[in-house]
Amino acid sequence: MRMLDTRFYLFLKQLVEQKEFQSISSLARMLGFSRRTIYHYLEKGNYLLKKEGIEPLESVSGKLSLSAKQAAAIENWLKQASETKYLLKAEERRQLILALFLVENHKWQLSSLQAVLDVSRNTILKDIQILKSQLVKQGLEVKSTKARGYFISTLEIKRRELLYDFVYRIEMERNDPLYATLLELLLGDATKNEQEFLAKARCAVETAEEILSKKLSEQDLRILIKAMQLYQIRVNSNQPFYWEAIDRALIHERLEFTAAKALLDGIPELSRPEEYQVEQEYYGALLLCLDKNEDAHFQSVPFGELLQISERIIRLFEKMIGLYIKQKEELTEHIQTYIKVLFYRHQFQMELPAYSLNTVSEQFQKVFGLTKKVMQLMEQDLLYKRYFSVAFKNEELAHLAVFFEEAIVKEQTDVSIPKVLIVSDYSDVLNSLLKTQVKQLLPEVMLVGAFSSEDARYFPEKVNFCIATDPSYFHFTGQTIHVPVILTESAKKKILQGYKNGEAKPRKRVQLKQILKRQAGLEEVSERLLNQIESLYGEISEETVVKHSETTKLETFLTDSEFAQIETKASSITEVIRTLKEPLLERKFAQESYFERLLMEMEAHRTALIYPKVMLILTDYRFGSFRAGVSLLYLKEPVVFTENEEVTLFVLITTEEKMTHVPLLFELDHLLQNGFLDALKSGYTMFESFLLGEKGVAKSENIE
Repeated sequence: MRMLDTRFYLFLKQLVEQKEFQSISSLARMLGFSRRTIYHYLEKGNYLLKKEGIEPLESVSGKLSLSAKQAAAIENWLKQASETKYLLKAEERRQLILALFLVENHKWQLSSLQAVLDVSRNTILKDIQILKSQLVKQGLEVKSTKARGYFISTLEIKRRELLYDFVYRIEMERNDPLYATLLELLLGDATKNEQEFLAKARCAVETAEEILSKKLSEQDLRILIKAMQLYQIRVNSNQPFYWEAIDRALIHERLEFTAAKALLDGIPELSRPEEYQVEQEYYGALLLCLDKNEDAHFQSVPFGELLQISERIIRLFEKMIGLYIKQKEELTEHIQTYIKVLFYRHQFQMELPAYSLNTVSEQFQKVFGLTKKVMQLMEQDLLYKRYFSVAFKNEELAHLAVFFEEAIVKEQTDVSIPKVLIVSDYSDVLNSLLKTQVKQLLPEVMLVGAFSSEDARYFPEKVNFCIATDPSYFHFTGQTIHVPVILTESAKKKILQGYKNGEAKPRKRVQLKQILKRQAGLEEVSERLLNQIESLYGEISEETVVKHSETTKLETFLTDSEFAQIETKASSITEVIRTLKEPLLERKFAQESYFERLLMEMEAHRTALIYPKVMLILTDYRFGSFRAGVSLLYLKEPVVFTENEEVTLFVLITTEEKMTHVPLLFELDHLLQNGFLDALKSGYTMFESFLLGEKGVAKSENIE
């Protein structure tokens, strides 16, 4: 009985020890409880007795006594229970109530919720009111009737999405006690059979993976299995399942439909015979819509155009950021695999949870902003519009941003040496991102690999450090450092501090002595010499964290007429580049090779129109750019490119390894949305146009 908290436990213990009481007041005095608390616990005890088919406790002529059957039942509860229960936080309790209403395998009323959650009537009412306000935003309503109790009126497909989201959230938080509490409230003593279900479900999912030649991450696998467990409980409650608005033909022609059959055959409890086909269609669609770690068919023929879309997204991102990604095949596979998933989610209108938007937008602010801008530009692409009629949500953009961040961090990382083990059950792309970030933080160590918490236990080598995303995991060798999968600044400091203070820190002075003796031929190396060398390179500290230099402001360049020029016309692309590069070259923002590369790319049409009549010109910093800068050229007579594209404003940006040029792009985007071009067209200087835009009066209808 998981829900026996300490006070309720003491109440029951007093009942079975004495078995008869002269009055409720005397029982209250013995325990030091109020009469109101005693009545509340009596109500809760009677609810639990009723579930076991035993008559309730009653006060007769003021006296309270237990029958032999009542006493035996309570003694059994006490035997099973622990005096300390898992105490629910307010938000956890509301999640639990939501899940109970969604599964609805029991009739839930105020009294029954009070009894199992051990809180007051007012607390339950407040929780339900908060749930109502949250659900109404999704067009859902919590209702109640005398016959049915509390319930959520919605389509079965939406109910399953909400249950999947519930499992996703508690799994991301690794809140196993909350899930165990839910199962106990739903199933009671039958929970002991659920381990058998979990083992059977895992086996069935792995069979489906083999059929598909696709692989889920360990965490996504756990989420799917637990979600199916809740679906199965609802199926056993004889709740009908139907799904009307689906493209059945699309599901039937995919291999996932066959895999779904293997899944259902492996877990017969998931469907009733009369609903087998609709369940097969649902699980086929669900398998199509789940994130994949591996997808052997990501380049298969039916998805050739989706692959083109993925490649266009990557090319546009490269143009926007000014960085050529070397490991493009790996990035393309990640993006294409996810684009396929998004296509099916949009097709079936299936909403599944994604990475925390707040975490990604805060930790990877620049890349998230660029991803958002890239997808806004992609909305003008005819091929993209054929497959995606609705814009991506921010949560979907956050997922894409993680892929790009992982690729960029790899481009910025060159060095690694032994011995750190990463333990994480997240998806491959998040694990890869974590690995690369750790490489940047600790260039003096080598990552021996990233493993799931299950596989890491069998890792044969001794390691110095284990960086784990699961707070409950501790590696058997070395020091274990717990961090979130997306590293915050505090997590980076924690890793650095752990490394600095750890027992396995390399003995640099001993190694340095050996190198000097071997390479420099020194017979004796003095401590003074070692100190001098160490003072040159220093110890690893928090300064090792990759930091961006001071942010470059667009306003700085707009106030300088050398960087913000207005001309009547330009005779050629070469003249445009020559005009734009002069101030940047003179003030050593970049060298000539950078601008030569830009000219070559412009002639090959590898540029981006970030706004009507506005061309962005930038490339990889490795071609000879030293720091972030910008040069702008406005032409009164536009240059006409292929496909009759007219350009009046050229923006050349010099890029930098740590992406300090990216904020310039965001400032420019803001400026263009506030009538900057209209002001230029009306004859204002660039700085005047900037000021008008900042004041919100630069749009053509506001300019006199």
